Amino acid sequence: GFSEDITYVSTGSLKNKIAILDGYEVFVVENAKKPSGPMTRLFDVRVPEIDTNPNGITYIASEALFAVNNVTQPKKLFLFDEKGAFKGTRAIQYLDSGYTPAHMEGLAYIPSNSPTFPDHLILVLWDDVGLGPFRIAIARRDGVVVSEISRPDWPASIAEAGIGDVAYLAPGRLLVTTYDNSIWTMDFSGSILSGPLVVSGANGFEGIVQMSDERIVAVNYPQRLMFFDKNLNSVPESDRNDIVGLNLNIPSGIAWNTDTNQLIIAHDTGLNL
Repeated sequence: GFSEDITYVSTGSLKNKIAILDGYEVFVVENAKKPSGPMTRLFDVRVPEIDTNPNGITYIASEALFAVNNVTQPKKLFLFDEKGAFKGTRAIQYLDSGYTPAHMEGLAYIPSNSPTFPDHLILVLWDDVGLGPFRIAIARRDGVVVSEISRPDWPASIAEAGIGDVAYLAPGRLLVTTYDNSIWTMDFSGSILSGPLVVSGANGFEGIVQMSDERIVAVNYPQRLMFFDKNLNSVPESDRNDIVGLNLNIPSGIAWNTDTNQLIIAHDTGLNL
């Protein structure tokens, strides 16, 4: 398991569920202040059109569709319905027609009641893998980018650590996670409104989203969901840590055991080898 992004489902048969993108699979968990229900596998995004695991997922409430990205195809969005049926692709048209990001991370949806860019998508883009500059692109649902946010005066935590995800924060603001366990609040011009909130116990944030009850949930490596109130105060009683499969996240070595005729694989669980 390796959770890459999360999204909140605000309508339809999965209403009030949190969806988690883990590798090629999408799981859902309940939105409860004291969670007790299990993590449930919803569907798999392995289709011939996708050739590597996505890094971002969002739920487009106005269409009841999930959108995911594919870093090897940075000019496309891939759509699935709530049951996991593949619904095709949409071309991403960047502001600069000659621009192609080197890497893509989180995706997010701006709800239709937002005073700024209602019913739009947010894309996290890297100009160079691990180096930046980092961009936040605002796109219509058809994939046409209408605005970009990228500033030379961003603090080092954003400009150097790297943006993992962005979420819409009502009303008319953005939450930004970075890989040094920080959460920032900014406006749609990229001006910093607050932060960084450095979260102890995190291990590198990937996804973040605000839910309809105004609480905020973030996912960090590998599968831990961390909950906050609308003011980003930690709500640890709502946190959950779900293990996917055997929790063997990153194979780092392999050998053959001649005594048992088996492969021995070293792996990284996200904390220790």
